[in-house]
Amino acid sequence: HSKRTWTVPVPAGQSWVTIPREQLTMSDELLVWGTKAGQPLWPPVFVNLETRMKPDAPRLYPDVDFSEDEPLEATVHWAPPVWPPHNVMACQFYYQRCQGTAWTLLEPELKSIPLAPVEIQDLELATGYEVRGRCRMEKEENLWSEWSPTLFFQTLPSAPKDVWISGNLCGTPGRQEPLLLWKNPGHCVQMSYKVWFQAEGQELIQKTAPCCSSSVPALAEWVGVSAINATSWEPLTNLSLACLGPDLAPRDVVVSSIAGSTGLLVTWQRGSGELQEHVVDWVQDGDRLEHLRWIRLPPENLSALLPGNFERGVP
Repeated sequence: HSKRTWTVPVPAGQSWVTIPREQLTMSDELLVWGTKAGQPLWPPVFVNLETRMKPDAPRLYPDVDFSEDEPLEATVHWAPPVWPPHNVMACQFYYQRCQGTAWTLLEPELKSIPLAPVEIQDLELATGYEVRGRCRMEKEENLWSEWSPTLFFQTLPSAPKDVWISGNLCGTPGRQEPLLLWKNPGHCVQMSYKVWFQAEGQELIQKTAPCCSSSVPALAEWVGVSAINATSWEPLTNLSLACLGPDLAPRDVVVSSIAGSTGLLVTWQRGSGELQEHVVDWVQDGDRLEHLRWIRLPPENLSALLPGNFERGVP
């Protein structure tokens, strides 16, 4: 096609044009320009059809490998685009937390030859992530493939960071049996747990439990929780169930509403003795103890703002 010229009409107001495929071959080198009333609209643009190709999307494999030591890293294996074959591709990969809104670019770009896996560093345990990629011809800067299908993966399980006991272990028993509770790691993560209980003079009791509660055996004095298949470097989370003296309990507890807010303000005075922390827990009257919520505060704090939509007149 040397020195051959094609003219393709463009409707008024349109800013793009399609050149019929039958007029082109893969190895063509073209000069593309536009004219209006015989006058050029821009200088000729060189296009090499040997490299000016939009490749297929890369493919991400579902099996993800994780590092055996801290910090936590993930290795994602992938396959380069099937088309065009026998060409070197430059590929970008992005990742984000599950249900996130901001993708993070992994640098540097990876080449299809030689092929290297995607490495994602400094991840958090028990967290869901998403990763996706796109590719271009190595010699083309801005003609990217479509995005690959998004790959979801979950990092290694982790013990819950915060456990608490609902009900009254140290006073008059309530209407419901006490429960060991811990907080859900998130909608994107599915885990099972091991729970240990220890009572004086008895062997350790172990049981498996789903998220995020377990019944408490009578006379239990200590409890620990870990995730099934957790990492070797992560300890279990434990909580003493020993009862302290009544003098340590906070006194003059007052709950009040706040103007312009749906939350509740809780204030109190310290009891006597040395404390490690205060814990404020709450649940709607008559609700199941699995719905109990709680917050932890330093011992010097004497108030807490409970988040939520508390309705007037509802106990």
